[in-house]
Amino acid sequence: MPGRRRSAILIVGEETEILRRYARSCSAYGYAVDLATDGETAARLASERRFDVVVSDIGKQGSFGCDSLRRLREQHRGVPMVVLSSGLAFASARAAVDCGAHKFLLKPVSDERLLEVLVGAMRDGPSRLDS
Repeated sequence: MPGRRRSAILIVGEETEILRRYARSCSAYGYAVDLATDGETAARLASERRFDVVVSDIGKQGSFGCDSLRRLREQHRGVPMVVLSSGLAFASARAAVDCGAHKFLLKPVSDERLLEVLVGAMRDGPSRLDS
């Protein structure tokens, strides 16, 4: 549709190969995608544009993405956040709840599953964790 803004996604994480794979899938689906490999870059990008959803890998220690998500949550309270982790399920899920996640997914996550979750997150808006 002319004049319609594409939904914008911010993907945050330390594993650039995985970030790029998710970015390709999301772009092919029609989303505008920005990538950040650290919290500072994520915060800068979020201050420059409005994102419809944020995807973040909280990492094995649960601190990288969680710190980033907390800062982003302060900047943009209404943005749904999806957290990915390969860490222990309970500890990672708890960290995701503390960060205000909309959805928590254990890696590896297929491109199709990620897209399904993103569509749902944008449709439902921010809410409590729903895994």
